[in-house]
Amino acid sequence: MSPRIPRIMSALGGLTAASVIIMSAFSGMSAAAEPSRKITAEVMSVPMARTGADVAKVEEYWRPDRLSKADNSTPKTADPKPVAPARAEVGSTAVTAAAKASPTAAAAPSTTESATAPGLPAPWTVQPAPPAKALPVSTTPRTIGKVFFRIGAKEYWCSASAVRAQNRSLVATAGHCAFDVRSGKPVEYWIFVPNYRPGQQPDGIYVGHTLSLHLDYAGKGDYDYDYAFITVNKGFKWQAQKDAKGQLTYRRVSVGYLQDNVGGQGITAGRGTTVAATAFGYPAGAQPDGSRPYDGHSLKWCSGTTKKVVSPTYQLEQGISIKECDFTAGASGGPWLVVYNAGTGLGFLDGINSLSWNRKGGKNDEISSPYFNTITQAIYNRAQSIAIN
Repeated sequence: MSPRIPRIMSALGGLTAASVIIMSAFSGMSAAAEPSRKITAEVMSVPMARTGADVAKVEEYWRPDRLSKADNSTPKTADPKPVAPARAEVGSTAVTAAAKASPTAAAAPSTTESATAPGLPAPWTVQPAPPAKALPVSTTPRTIGKVFFRIGAKEYWCSASAVRAQNRSLVATAGHCAFDVRSGKPVEYWIFVPNYRPGQQPDGIYVGHTLSLHLDYAGKGDYDYDYAFITVNKGFKWQAQKDAKGQLTYRRVSVGYLQDNVGGQGITAGRGTTVAATAFGYPAGAQPDGSRPYDGHSLKWCSGTTKKVVSPTYQLEQGISIKECDFTAGASGGPWLVVYNAGTGLGFLDGINSLSWNRKGGKNDEISSPYFNTITQAIYNRAQSIAIN
């Protein structure tokens, strides 16, 4: 058993040894095939809100009045690292998400990608689920939205996306948007609001059911694994109505499975470190120069060809990055999509916003993601196997 497990299990209390699942690399993958290291995946599944009482508690917390003020809370950034950097790094902060235009104004990225890195097998992919309704080109992808949660007494938010899954109930985001490394515990009151609009929930609110992530992120903050898959409960909406006295009240209305309502992005891994990708998210934080070009109210994007990046400070050895992206805090957890179709709003998830970089001074100019590989597949498979009643 990993030396990290006892500390994490102690912090989580209810987590049992059976909850920590050691997964080997998927069939046909040899040790030499991985980019550099970490051939086995230590998958940790942590309960969030599973019982009816727990779900109701979270739903009641995020009533319309609180949700309407949620953008005023703090966009989540990367947790501070206890590891001393091996080299100087300029302004490495938790990712933000942004672009200089709305995603609907961008042409879809080229579907021509670089060849798979030497030694890697053909990429593993899961086809995207079609959206519940056809999306016009001018429509923001309904699968992408915001997650809101609490750590201690403070509220935070990040970006996230719905992903196709067997249980029709899966969300992908950054690890630091679901698990607090400093306390060794998952965040509290976690919800996903797809197709986000300020203070609105057009396609429902989905309470986190189970968090699945890699033990090396939870145990030591290894940003090679700063991603998480959250299995969510069936969704609900707050529906406004007036009581007998004409006063505005709200009632809870069930809306069913996430994937049935908004569709789901496909997912892919093992494509190599050089691919054409488009990153999405809701940036809101300040730039290093103090400017605040984004307010977190609308979805932004940026795109480019990825390259490999490393960060000893964040124990990142297998990262990929996109240059010329000035994302700020708030975009953490937003999806990186390859072969993105602007008409349907669908593509294949090949990364998430994890860290932003300020290499030239002034404003952020690069974003990075963990590299998705066979370990990502193992964590995804665990998350999509969790049944939702």
